[in-house]
Amino acid sequence: MPTIGNNLLPYPNSSDAPNVPSDLSKLGQAVDTAIGGGARIFQTIADLQAVPSSQLFEGMRANVISDTTVLNNGIYVYKNAAWTRARPYLQSGTLHTSTDTNGMVAITWVPPEAGVTPAQVFVTNGPAALNSTDVNSRMFQPLFWHVDSATGGTIRFYRIDSQAWVSNVQGVTVQWLAIWI
Repeated sequence: MPTIGNNLLPYPNSSDAPNVPSDLSKLGQAVDTAIGGGARIFQTIADLQAVPSSQLFEGMRANVISDTTVLNNGIYVYKNAAWTRARPYLQSGTLHTSTDTNGMVAITWVPPEAGVTPAQVFVTNGPAALNSTDVNSRMFQPLFWHVDSATGGTIRFYRIDSQAWVSNVQGVTVQWLAIWI
């Protein structure tokens, strides 16, 4: 049976034996594969994992929307006989903490797949309270220093006033965003 278009949708050739049910079935399967079967919505990760294997196919997409473990919520793709996080995958956080004596703080994340590090991590000063006397949020500039492992990294703070690294324990608020592609 010949195919047409970028999605290689099959159509009957004039020399093919007529078989409408078979031809429509092949076309339906090709369309389902081409559009990813449509995203299905599940309340929890347990609901997603309970789908019988007979109903799963490569490239199937699903969205978990109200799992009590917030990090389980999001879009998943079924590939290589397992559910994995769809990409790009974003994760963010806010830390209200103190630096170590080298002006550094550790951040942790849950990667979409085991052992996969983010492609990019962005950091910025966290929100300071209105009328705050917190000078650190105005004097310290957070810089993403490095990825320590697949589950975390380090932020280091630079003092804008003295143009030097923060070199003692300081209270800080920082926001971060990690992106997996």
